[in-house]
Amino acid sequence: MKRILIIDDDQDFLKEMGETLKLSGYDPLTLSNSELAFIKVMELKPDLILLDLKMEGMSGFQIANELSLLPETKHIQVIFITGVYTEQMYRTIMSLCGIKQCLTKPVSPLELISAIEKTM
Repeated sequence: MKRILIIDDDQDFLKEMGETLKLSGYDPLTLSNSELAFIKVMELKPDLILLDLKMEGMSGFQIANELSLLPETKHIQVIFITGVYTEQMYRTIMSLCGIKQCLTKPVSPLELISAIEKTM
């Protein structure tokens, strides 16, 4: 069972995505505090991270960039999820962080599972 860590400061979104992933055969883990991202990634060793871009504390851009620099986490695939950063200029920043996929909120269950299967 693939382990997926969802990092987002929206509790309702975490619950909804967690349920969708569980029903789809994944092992969902959730985190609402971006400041704990590195500790949790090291502890949980997810196969994939669903990462919100705009959060209190550290942004998704900061987290993804740091994860891509660490030897023990740079292999973990990340899918950005945003309701804010949808303009083309942000796509360039995403690619600099090593992100190949970005979903726009609201994310449908089908869109989410499709993106995960394409990435893994």
